[in-house]
Amino acid sequence: MSTGIAVETLTLTLGAFRLQNLNFAISSGEIFVILGPNGAGKSVTLETIAGFRRPDSGRVLIGGRDLTALTPERRNIGFVVPNFGLFPHLTVERNIAIARRTDRKGLE
Repeated sequence: MSTGIAVETLTLTLGAFRLQNLNFAISSGEIFVILGPNGAGKSVTLETIAGFRRPDSGRVLIGGRDLTALTPERRNIGFVVPNFGLFPHLTVERNIAIARRTDRKGLE
């Protein structure tokens, strides 16, 4: 399988917090999970992949293309914020379905 997303030697500092030399690759079609305690950098990693944060060093590649310098709107990445803004009484699937229905209505 080809590489879908690759993070290469990613380093990012936010105040006292620091991601340092983070490396991983996700193949196209692979299910990949980031687990860790609060404050470990899970959300920061996702925000950096999506382009909401700019790393101090390292690269974010999608389909082999370096997107590190691109703005979020030029990356073509869907992003669901991992916080309590979702509907807690619904499953993940139902929360995503609501966003998809809302998006379609906006395009009609």
